[in-house]
Amino acid sequence: MKQVRIHRHWLVLASVSMGTVLMVTNGTIVGVALPTMAYEMQTDLAVIQWVVLAYLLALSALLPITGRLSDMFGRKLMYCTGLIIVVIGAIACAVAPNLGWLIAARVLMALGAAMPMSNGQAIVTSVFPAKERGMALGITGSMVAIGTMAGPVIGGFLIQWAGWPAVFLVNIPLGFVAFAAAAWLLPKDNGGCRQESFDFAGAGLFIAATVALLLAVAMAPVWGTGPATWLAAITALGAMLLFVARERRTQYPLIDLDLFRIRLFSLSIGAAFLSFVAMSATAILTPFYLQDILGFPPSSLGLLLLPYPVVLCIVAPVSGYFSDKIPGVFLTTTGLLINGAGLIWLASIDPSQGLWVILTCMSILGFGMGLFLSPNNSAVMGSVPEQRLSVANGMNSLIRNLGMVIGTAVAVGVFTAARNDYLISATAAPVLAQTGAFLAGWQAALNLSAAAALTAAVVSLLRLKAVIPAAEGK
Repeated sequence: MKQVRIHRHWLVLASVSMGTVLMVTNGTIVGVALPTMAYEMQTDLAVIQWVVLAYLLALSALLPITGRLSDMFGRKLMYCTGLIIVVIGAIACAVAPNLGWLIAARVLMALGAAMPMSNGQAIVTSVFPAKERGMALGITGSMVAIGTMAGPVIGGFLIQWAGWPAVFLVNIPLGFVAFAAAAWLLPKDNGGCRQESFDFAGAGLFIAATVALLLAVAMAPVWGTGPATWLAAITALGAMLLFVARERRTQYPLIDLDLFRIRLFSLSIGAAFLSFVAMSATAILTPFYLQDILGFPPSSLGLLLLPYPVVLCIVAPVSGYFSDKIPGVFLTTTGLLINGAGLIWLASIDPSQGLWVILTCMSILGFGMGLFLSPNNSAVMGSVPEQRLSVANGMNSLIRNLGMVIGTAVAVGVFTAARNDYLISATAAPVLAQTGAFLAGWQAALNLSAAAALTAAVVSLLRLKAVIPAAEGK
């Protein structure tokens, strides 16, 4: 019998894929547990949301920092350490005696998750030849989709049969398996910047800027335009200006701002940000459309929302494969144009058209995002020097989080404003007025999302002149 030899870089990809699924599932599994947590801890949604929000704030602020530390001290060390911290944090969450403990433990989990999340794509990029990089990063993109799908499904099952602590306890066996695979399979590296010092002042300013910005955006619907929102926004702006000034002066910056002088890197990061802004409205509004307008029960929403991640999961590796053969800019731009068209169609649908239109539109959006993600990630990671891969990986992940948070806040704000305007001028019966108001908000939010997707397509197309020089440099 002929033996099949598996090249080691594919085993490395398998290990990174395992960690990616675990980290993404860990982020999506908790949402379905919030109502149960709120009931058992005798609190409301406004308070219990901090279990998710604290994790997101800490994760976003720490991604570039753990990326920098990985470039200094070694990606394998940081990756494996992060998995252990996630397991410890999960245990702390599961045994939390009160909400304060639970939120603190979630911050610890975010610290652990930031380490593998700022390294996965960097490790894959470092071990795969350029001609196979797109497909490899496409597979990691599929793992993100799988984690997104698996989290709510697994979480719902665990809560029903074992209670909310189980959504954290499941991380223990999975975390140890992922750790064993990483310790065995990931290539050892000592970091290429060990002689450089760490920019503690820059890290502090970056954390302050990121946390303040996300707080201002995420809490604006609750705080309104009051002093708290303005204080957070001004703090974010001031800390970011000080951070940029600091990074330009220091010899060993936390984030090498010269990376943004690389045209391919900066335009790819910009396109990614706009793409996640564009897709946030569907993530937050579609469940309400299915339940409140079409009348589907909450128990069926998970299955009805599957077309988007399933199609993305299938398309992403294929798009990555073709991005190794043809300039990725054509795939990314086409994907964003498809997303723009899909969002315009989704904004114009009528409830009388039934479920099939929603499912078709979500499939189209999954196809477009699958086309975009893999080549774009390959462009980001392939445009930077080897010793800056983890920082670039961390920035890419940070941009995804910022795009989703800002996109969600903008979509909710536009939806609410359009809905309220409709209700003020409505003359129909209350039930019909509520439906019409929802559709008015739906159309306004999704049309704005379509504009973001089409703007991202323009930004993506601007990379056309950057592709050839970057490729030659590699």
